[in-house]
Amino acid sequence: MPRLLPAGLLRLFGTALVLGVLSVAPLQGQQFEGSAFVGTFLPTQNLTEEFSLNVDGAVRTALQSHENGLTFGANAGVRWDRLAVEGQFAYISTNILTEISGIEDITTDQNIMMISGNVLYDILPGDFFDLFVAGGAGIKQYSADDPAGGFSSGSDFMFNFGAGGRLAVTETLSLRLDVRDYVSSFDAFEADANSEQGARTQHDVLITIGLSYTSR
Repeated sequence: MPRLLPAGLLRLFGTALVLGVLSVAPLQGQQFEGSAFVGTFLPTQNLTEEFSLNVDGAVRTALQSHENGLTFGANAGVRWDRLAVEGQFAYISTNILTEISGIEDITTDQNIMMISGNVLYDILPGDFFDLFVAGGAGIKQYSADDPAGGFSSGSDFMFNFGAGGRLAVTETLSLRLDVRDYVSSFDAFEADANSEQGARTQHDVLITIGLSYTSR
């Protein structure tokens, strides 16, 4: 199954979240920002390489991957001029596709939750439209039963980077578009001492659109 995060990393991430909450204390020139979004989940790598699987006494080859899915979530944080710090929660509904030679493919529901702390910087600020870059790190939590028996649930450290833009609708509301690559290391067969697959780097792209509020 996916690797559970070491206690040290969990403490470090928890500390970062606490510091993020404390940053909401009033500061000179600080503005509150919040947004809700929906979008699409676009995995770009297979979860596994081809592996052997015993099906009813016959050895077959199998390959697992994520299917495209739906995501929704929210951001909340603070802004100082062109710089913003925010926390993000994203929920993803997708499927694990297991392709097995000689028999029908199997699809299994999977839910993914991602919690991250991120930094945004406006590279092209404006009153009507602005363009920003973003990056951060956090936790990726999986929940699913694997039909091939490789993994069930767990969590991994992940980081993300990308860009986006905001289009003003009113003085405080804007439409926000984000394109972000969420990168993690995933080993579906970590519990199998005989597996030679090892961890695979996952690049999961989220394209989201939402409504953003900025206090004045």
